[in-house]
Amino acid sequence: MIYLLIFLLSLVLTILSVPYLIKFLERNNVLDIPSQRRIHDQVTPRMGGIVIYCVSVFLLFSFYNDLNSIRLIGVGSLIILLCGIIDDIRGLKYSTKFLFQISASLSIIIHYKEYLNNVMIFGFSLPFPLDLIILLIFYVGVINAINWMDGLDGLITGYSLIMFSVIFVLSYQRDDAFLIMLSAAFIGSLLGFTKFNAYPANIFLGDTGSMILGYFLLVSLTEISLSKTTRVLDLTLPIYFLALPIVDTLKVIIIRLLRGSSIFHSDFNHLHHIMLSYKIRHKTTVFFIQIITISFCVVALYYYKTSSLLTIVPFTILSLLIIFIDPILKVLYRVELIRKKIRVYEELPAKLISVLRKFIYKASFLLLFILGLLSFPLHIEINSSYLLILLIAELVLLSLALFQKSYKEPFIHWNVFFNFTIYFWLYNIIKYNDQSNLLLLSYLSNAYFIYCFAGFTLILLLFLTARHKIIPADYLFLRGTDLTIIVFILITFILRVFIGGPLIIIFSSSMLMAFIFYLWYKVYIVITPSRGRYLFYGSFALPSLALISMLF
Repeated sequence: MIYLLIFLLSLVLTILSVPYLIKFLERNNVLDIPSQRRIHDQVTPRMGGIVIYCVSVFLLFSFYNDLNSIRLIGVGSLIILLCGIIDDIRGLKYSTKFLFQISASLSIIIHYKEYLNNVMIFGFSLPFPLDLIILLIFYVGVINAINWMDGLDGLITGYSLIMFSVIFVLSYQRDDAFLIMLSAAFIGSLLGFTKFNAYPANIFLGDTGSMILGYFLLVSLTEISLSKTTRVLDLTLPIYFLALPIVDTLKVIIIRLLRGSSIFHSDFNHLHHIMLSYKIRHKTTVFFIQIITISFCVVALYYYKTSSLLTIVPFTILSLLIIFIDPILKVLYRVELIRKKIRVYEELPAKLISVLRKFIYKASFLLLFILGLLSFPLHIEINSSYLLILLIAELVLLSLALFQKSYKEPFIHWNVFFNFTIYFWLYNIIKYNDQSNLLLLSYLSNAYFIYCFAGFTLILLLFLTARHKIIPADYLFLRGTDLTIIVFILITFILRVFIGGPLIIIFSSSMLMAFIFYLWYKVYIVITPSRGRYLFYGSFALPSLALISMLF
């Protein structure tokens, strides 16, 4: 229960805090100004990562009992936080930043030194003191690599969300209380921050956020990779997990050295810069990078389960994809130009579009009614504290939506996804425990989801085909937040394959079901925007009523 509470508190506190932080940063001129180097074209507040740090660390220190055992981790985090704040406000020379980063990295090494006798990389054991030197270089390098990769809206936020999700499951499997609480706090805070940081962003992480996330990812992956029985730290696993920023940064450094320029001289050779140069859309670039991240996670998870060095092969292939992304995109770009010239596009008849509008309007409320009738949970043996926490979270989020009157804002729509996720989580717990008698018309319920999914897919395809006649060309149907949700669902299914367990099985199924209905909701509000508020606020009713019925 404590982990669910930490997650929800972190989520809500972040959502509450970020709007006030944005106003504070704007008043104090802590802003990222557009320039030739910058990709964005609007003045945007930076240093948003301070919210993620404050919320996550506050909750960790509030709930973790043995604070003395992690005092050095706390000291190191304060050092890196101070470095980021000064850099975001006044700017720091790289030599000064390195001093801060080395000090923070040493705090991690000293913290784990009592559990550490040996460091291994790809099966090779490193002698003392070379092992500690390489460990220090690795830590400082990763903090900088993640900092340098922070060039697009939502990129590092989504990247860190993937990493901490994997870390949470691995730490849950190991029953590591410190790491479970830490990752739960960061997942909640990152999800809340994604609302404001996904493309188009209202606030940036800043160096404060990217370095803090890099620091705590290193702490977490060191904890996962260190065997306290054999006292061996296998650095291969963190390398696999963090391969994307590592490989991308090494490639950029080598290019700069070959050109005779300083390795700290800014250029446009990072992976996201190259992709944008081929007119690939911002959110598509972030989505592609997150897919590559997941691919490296698959390699890392396979290595975690088997310790097989054969994982070097897919690791090398993915690394080469990053290194040679420019020539690969050149070939694909030419193919796309040819395809556009020979494509014959047939537009949907206007009458079919009119039918589509009417059908979606009438079917949506019928869909939700049947959904509630067939899958409403009557009772389940589950700790009432969990239900109460979820109900309070639902009421808090509903209160925020009513107070802000922001149901029309695109970033607020994720509440609908959250509501459906809670509802289907209750539904899937019942199904997983084989208590089908507790569902109304359970047999029909199972068939309903199959038919609903098929029908929805057809409607969605028709909508996407006809969208140019229904919505403006510049309207973003799938925003950066939506693509992050897709990536998050994908990582849960990958964890389901490699790790398994009821927690992942139930959660992955619930998120997939929720996303299906979330997309339906997005189609509905595009076609009938005047009635969107009823579905938005109505989405809070399903989980709330289910939770109340199960409590009483």
